Amino acid sequence: MKFFQKKTCLPLVMASTIALSACAHEAERANSVNNAVVVEHAVSAQIMQLSLGETFNARLASNPSTGYSWTLVENVGDALKQGERVFESEKNHVNMVGVGGVDVWKFEAVKKGQQTLRFEYRRPWEKDIAATHVAVYNITVK
Repeated sequence: MKFFQKKTCLPLVMASTIALSACAHEAERANSVNNAVVVEHAVSAQIMQLSLGETFNARLASNPSTGYSWTLVENVGDALKQGERVFESEKNHVNMVGVGGVDVWKFEAVKKGQQTLRFEYRRPWEKDIAATHVAVYNITVK
């Protein structure tokens, strides 16, 4: 029995290590691409700084086929103007049922000031159940 436990434990340890390294990669500081500050879910709860005219893109992992979706539940401030929201499928799986991807929420810095964005990942019909994930972005536009 002990031999069996060791053999099954090794793949679990390896999978955990890979998952943790992926999280570390995801948690990298926001990067700037084409005048847009792009952040992943793991960067939430940090204070972000934007310049006027810059774009802020929140990229939140999602799988709509599960019934879960990201909702903007708090949008306090007037420094940002909300732009488009798009869903990007995983590579090579465009329009395939059951395949996850990323919800991309885009905002433009239009006025100096502060803004807080709070997103929740939940099933819309489950009103009394806590969100499975929360992403909060505190943004200062200078």
